Amino acid sequence: MMMSTDQSALREPLGLREISDAAIAVIDEQGTVVAWTQAAQHLVGYCAEDVVGRSATLVLPSSGEALGVSAFAEQCHAQGGWSGTATVRHRDGSTLELSLRLWLLWGQDATHRWLVSLTDIGALPRG
Repeated sequence: MMMSTDQSALREPLGLREISDAAIAVIDEQGTVVAWTQAAQHLVGYCAEDVVGRSATLVLPSSGEALGVSAFAEQCHAQGGWSGTATVRHRDGSTLELSLRLWLLWGQDATHRWLVSLTDIGALPRG
């Protein structure tokens, strides 16, 4: 998964357009998708039944790039989140360049999950 980092973007508020167009997923600490919205389905072509309960690497462009996910997850955990761009695989096999924001969510039982916001960069207005 090709990613570029913009640490300052986590501190910037989301615009109304970005929130309304965002696809949302929730991933547990093992990297398993536990929630998937209809907006995520529309964006990448996978319905919730295709991804919930499976590894988030399903939408990575290749399994070779999935090997870097563990190190990336450790970096995100240390920083409490991440913001940048990533290449994601659509169900039809094409790739999409998306803006991603990840937030670390802590549960009452000391477990954590990741809230992931995905936005199609091509769909956002150029300002």
